[in-house]
Amino acid sequence: MHNTLSADGIGPAPGGESDKSLRGLSGVARVAPMSDPHIDPAGNTQAFRAFAHQQDAAAAKEQPSRLPIWIAVAVVLLVALGVVAYLMLG
Repeated sequence: MHNTLSADGIGPAPGGESDKSLRGLSGVARVAPMSDPHIDPAGNTQAFRAFAHQQDAAAAKEQPSRLPIWIAVAVVLLVALGVVAYLMLG
């Protein structure tokens, strides 16, 4: 009892044993097997915890330093204060 696949690879070949048993069933869906080996991390608790821990660790590493921003703000403030002082005293 060996079933062969049709030309599209989705179902049994026409004229096979399975085709005879399905002749009276109109609208029967033929579903191809899934070949995606991806495992959903929400599928079990341990996988989800590992997934969440990896995301937290990656997010912590990706934050750049804000020191250059604070230095730039300080320089802009000093220049602005210098311009105001020059205009008031000059």
